[in-house]
Amino acid sequence: GEDGLGLARVAPLPREALGPLRRLLGLQSDRAVHLLLMVLFSGAACVGPSIGFYFVTEVMVVLYDGDPSRMRSDAVELSTRLAIIAGATTFAFFCSGYFNGEAGASLTAKLRQRGFGALLRQDIGFFDVEANSASELTAFLADKVDKVKTITTEQLDLVAQLVGGLGSVLVIILWKCSWQLFLVWCAILPVLGLIMGMQTLFMSGTSADEKKAAQGKKVTSRRFVAKASASKAIGEAVLGIRTVASFNLEQHFYESYCASSADAARYGKRDAIVGGFFNGLTMGVLMCLVGVSFYYAVWLADQGIITLVQAIAPLLVLTGAMVPLLKLGQLASLKSAIGAASRLFALFDQTPAIDSFSEAGQTPEAVAGEIEVRDVVFAYPTAPDHLVCNGYSLSVSAGQTVAL
Repeated sequence: GEDGLGLARVAPLPREALGPLRRLLGLQSDRAVHLLLMVLFSGAACVGPSIGFYFVTEVMVVLYDGDPSRMRSDAVELSTRLAIIAGATTFAFFCSGYFNGEAGASLTAKLRQRGFGALLRQDIGFFDVEANSASELTAFLADKVDKVKTITTEQLDLVAQLVGGLGSVLVIILWKCSWQLFLVWCAILPVLGLIMGMQTLFMSGTSADEKKAAQGKKVTSRRFVAKASASKAIGEAVLGIRTVASFNLEQHFYESYCASSADAARYGKRDAIVGGFFNGLTMGVLMCLVGVSFYYAVWLADQGIITLVQAIAPLLVLTGAMVPLLKLGQLASLKSAIGAASRLFALFDQTPAIDSFSEAGQTPEAVAGEIEVRDVVFAYPTAPDHLVCNGYSLSVSAGQTVAL
């Protein structure tokens, strides 16, 4: 169970081999209706533009109509249809955003409460590991939790938009145009997905490095090492600012940070070149594929298999799916989000030898306030060979103040 803050009775989640997505959905079981409505409204919102752009193709028929009165009535009818679709699309996007925000805010609060509670449960030795330093854990709870939240909110929302947008495009092409063009676009869309996947592969090196670091593996990437060095300099300077000032080390830390930042910027330029190349390649291939499909569509129209309107319709209908397609690159962050979720759930599942939140064990009937320790031997985990306490005993009476 949990108290109001989710801390006092924090229980570890089951250790079954559940994937991060399943566990996140389990945490959002009370928001299942919100997630379902978000998916439905997101998909519907991207169906509307495809239908609307198909109606735009009918404008060509209206323009070639020689009867002015019929042209006027057809124009009014098309305008009314488009206005209805625009209103419905706006409403669907509004509802999708609302349910997305509701579910996301609830999940963020739960993850942060459980994460903070899990940190407070750990042994002191847990914080002696460099990956569990104060700066790392603070940044993790502040930044990575928001990234984890996107798996079942923004990312799921985008998948629903892609299914609704691209699905409606293919259905309209098959239903209103021809099965030949349907097969052509069924072949084109996977090729575009493959090219975008290649771009993601080249640009996702940072995510892989972060995942290795979270698993405690050694990361040799020069880009990651440069970024880590810069972050480490900030953490050491801020957390020990009084020591830094006392020894006049401000210039030393500043120069160290600038050097690491310069290295990270140099590797960032290389990523920019790679990203620009694949962005250009993606657009070039897209234009070539669209040109080939349009040439084939015109050939079908010339053979009398389809009309000219049916030949042009796929290009306009595809324009309606541009909203989710332009956001397709956001799926590249899914890998790092899943890595952050795995680390977060590992923290949830880590049970210390002495659980400060556990209610198990014996409870004394009365507490007198007298403390006595005998033959204490202690060494810090970072220096196990150096005994800070070597067999001392101490007795403190009730009400007495003792300083060590």
